[in-house]
Amino acid sequence: MQNKTMTEYLASVKTLVDNINVAGGSVDSEDVLHYILNGLPSTYQSFKTYIRSSLHPISLDNLYSLLRSEEVQQTTDAVKELSLAAAPSTDPTIALFSNRGRGHGRFNNSRTRGRGSSSNRPPRTPRFDGHCQICGKPGHSAVTCWHRGNFQYSSPSSSSDVTLLANSSTSDTVPWYLDSGATAHLSPDPLPL
Repeated sequence: MQNKTMTEYLASVKTLVDNINVAGGSVDSEDVLHYILNGLPSTYQSFKTYIRSSLHPISLDNLYSLLRSEEVQQTTDAVKELSLAAAPSTDPTIALFSNRGRGHGRFNNSRTRGRGSSSNRPPRTPRFDGHCQICGKPGHSAVTCWHRGNFQYSSPSSSSDVTLLANSSTSDTVPWYLDSGATAHLSPDPLPL
């Protein structure tokens, strides 16, 4: 795939498969999928790992769409990195948060007296203090959770996921109500939960 766009690369693979079919041979779609993945550069390593470890087979049409999306994402990321690298050193956000004079500047984050610190870095953004909704661990959200794409992962039960019983005696006719959209339901019978 060297020096080719994703569309050009996939078109060359399609031409190769078509030539094999014209010659009287046949190629399994899974073989084509592996050929495509093996031809991708190392920047697609996480994408290749995801596709190979997926529990459900992926069609070539879906692979094509995902590869085009991944190419767009990688191009966007590369442009952002280049623009950050080419940015002048007098970044207005850095100047906004720089220390001024004797430590009494308008945006001074230092509580020192005298000359202040010589750092021109903006203040650190606060860490996420909540707990992940997927794994229940602190310090990250569900968006950045390592287990987000792992559908076999079962989160440890937490004390918030408790079945609340309205009364201890159960009857044969348990009333059910329309879905309220709630994620934790109340029921006198713990079996349907």
